Amino acid sequence: MERLKEGERILKQISEHKRKLVKIAKDKGMHSAETLRCSQELDELINLFYRNLHAGYENSRR
Repeated sequence: MERLKEGERILKQISEHKRKLVKIAKDKGMHSAETLRCSQELDELINLFYRNLHAGYENSRR
């Protein structure tokens, strides 16, 4: 159950970061340092979500 809450929290962060990324890209341009940094942060959140999902799957198989 705790892993589910963690996954939901990460999904919320991903959604917020997506909105932030679009706004920054519109304001500063697709190739600005701030846009690229935000995109990398979003990538990290997505990777964290999938690691969390995979760990939950592995634990459920035991």
